[in-house]
Amino acid sequence: MIDPPSKLRGISGAHHTVRTPAKTRRYEALIRDIAIKAMQHPFEKCPVSIAIFAIFKVPVSYSKKRRTDCMAGIERPIKTPDFDNVAKIVCDAVSFKRRTRSRPQIPGIAYRDDAQIVRAIVEKWYGEETMITVAIKQTDIVSMDIIGTINLL
Repeated sequence: MIDPPSKLRGISGAHHTVRTPAKTRRYEALIRDIAIKAMQHPFEKCPVSIAIFAIFKVPVSYSKKRRTDCMAGIERPIKTPDFDNVAKIVCDAVSFKRRTRSRPQIPGIAYRDDAQIVRAIVEKWYGEETMITVAIKQTDIVSMDIIGTINLL
């Protein structure tokens, strides 16, 4: 399997249209096909939590010690794709899609709209195999441990 790609920017076309690049469409289709088999029914109108774990294969060029550190979680992948782009491609793949203006929306696989996501965890790790693991669940009460706060005002 290929490394989890980031959500690529749309390509501007004629008449101010934007189309999704082919690489992004192919990866979203792969995620969508797997999600269809895993999900029994979408979460219709409720808040959801999502956890995404992107696992990257340790580069063969790394030394034995560095490979061991990667597998132990001491060294983490600080490379592209960025965590937010990994989240975007996964979340877009399993939400409601609109094919064209003339066609109605097709059903969401995991939820109707990614606006339903009230909590998200995205982590990048090294592992033996390249993969993405996704867990989605309905969230009634969100409890998060507060590590620290930053005022943005």
